[in-house]
Amino acid sequence: MHKETGIGWDPAKKTVDAPPEWWQSKIEMNVEYRKFRVVGISPDMMNMYDTMFKGSTSVGVVGWSKGKNGKLGGAAKLSKQIDRLVEVVESRSRATSMHRSSQGTSIAKVMEAVTTLPGAEKGSQLWWFATELFCSQEKREMFSIMTDSDLKLQFLILNQNKARN
Repeated sequence: MHKETGIGWDPAKKTVDAPPEWWQSKIEMNVEYRKFRVVGISPDMMNMYDTMFKGSTSVGVVGWSKGKNGKLGGAAKLSKQIDRLVEVVESRSRATSMHRSSQGTSIAKVMEAVTTLPGAEKGSQLWWFATELFCSQEKREMFSIMTDSDLKLQFLILNQNKARN
């Protein structure tokens, strides 16, 4: 991306601003790139970008300038930093399933299902444990895909026992 022209940054959406043809070519390379077209980056990642590139000026393929100090490094230095950022984003992308559905995995929906389980009624020890467990999106998704109430209850108890040990 850093060698291409005609693309920019949309500060409101916190996404790459590029023509549809550019996005299509990137998505054809890797379908996981599709989400970056509409999903902004997290505030933590934005802070990291700000820290890394604040005061930086692109001077093309031959180098870059860092603020008023005028330090000139090679394009390789900037390229290495960008490649590292891409690696971080890709590793997070692999850790999170691209095809997962968030429908039915809101905390409210999951906790509503928890209250139907025997021993996990609202206010019970198991219910309070679930309020902490389901702060994790992955745990909510796993719980939500289980169709059997007994499995859901076993899932809660298993995680509660793991937390105790």
